[in-house]
Amino acid sequence: MTSNYAEETNFTGASKRLRELERNEVIGEANIDETDEYNKESLMKALQINDFDSALEIGQDQWDLGNYFEAMSVYDQTLSRVMSTSSTKQDYNDATLHHFAELLTRIGMCHTSVGNHIEALNFYEKSLDVLRGKFPCQSHEKIGKVLNAMGMSHAQLGESRNAEECFKASIEELKICGYPNESLANIFENLSKLLVEEGNYHRALDNIEEAIRLQESVQTNDNATRTVEIAGLHLQAGKIHHSLHELGKASSSYRQAVNMLKEEDHPVVAQSLFNLALVYTKVNKLDDALQAHKQALHLKKLLFGSSHEEVADSLNHIGVVWASKGNKGEALKIFKESLRTYRSAGFSESNKSYQNVAKNIALIETS
Repeated sequence: MTSNYAEETNFTGASKRLRELERNEVIGEANIDETDEYNKESLMKALQINDFDSALEIGQDQWDLGNYFEAMSVYDQTLSRVMSTSSTKQDYNDATLHHFAELLTRIGMCHTSVGNHIEALNFYEKSLDVLRGKFPCQSHEKIGKVLNAMGMSHAQLGESRNAEECFKASIEELKICGYPNESLANIFENLSKLLVEEGNYHRALDNIEEAIRLQESVQTNDNATRTVEIAGLHLQAGKIHHSLHELGKASSSYRQAVNMLKEEDHPVVAQSLFNLALVYTKVNKLDDALQAHKQALHLKKLLFGSSHEEVADSLNHIGVVWASKGNKGEALKIFKESLRTYRSAGFSESNKSYQNVAKNIALIETS
């Protein structure tokens, strides 16, 4: 059934907030009293005796708190101390060179985290020079990790070809050293997402299916985390099938993601239900679409609160389904609720999503 009603959300996308929750990387607002500055005295003592492992731990503590500039400061000071231990790199012993390469990598990661991707790549390349020049056979894991980080920075810069080359090289390096399958799966997922952005859906599907295979082969005591990871991969596979207009396979992948997490209030479930509803709408299974949309709406309210753009978006799609079923009264009521929610979420009349809902209201009122 063709609809004239505006459905803003594309199934391949989600709000920044939803993507953050899918990755379990939501960081709360900085609390100065809670995080505090790193222990400068401990850092000074560590550097005075060239205890670089302790200095790296201090930097890692700041990294874990999301204090990337503080972490960068720790790593910068430590790098300066490492460089002062010998007049040239040729005079470094193996342990010092390992610390040198590790610090370069970590400074690069700090730059990546604050969006300085060009500067990050500069540090990653310096780290690779050290690792490949001095420890080419012993550093496959470190080289693989640096290449993966480089791939992500290239992707953020829109340099797709360079990103793909880095991801592929990373996988090859990590396979050599027998790197854990769950970590390899993450790189295949990164490569798949890159290929999706390029519109290369068939290759993207191959990579996401390999990621699923690797995750399913993992033996772990943390089954809950593993289940979430696999469910998220099935969600990604569903999106790719959806892009290929393979709606039956997309539906199957979305349902698998939902079933894996069962009754959990998780963003992967909310997005899978939402996308499943879009498939049902596409094939004119409107009752099924309505049910899936309502389930997704319930979860989004739990996850984000009632005054959120994700909630407003779901309401708009529910309104579209009611209109397609011929119940214009119910559709109008839902569209108006969606518009109120967009206002509560801070959206103005110039916003495209807001305008789409306003258009849907006008279509109902003038029909």
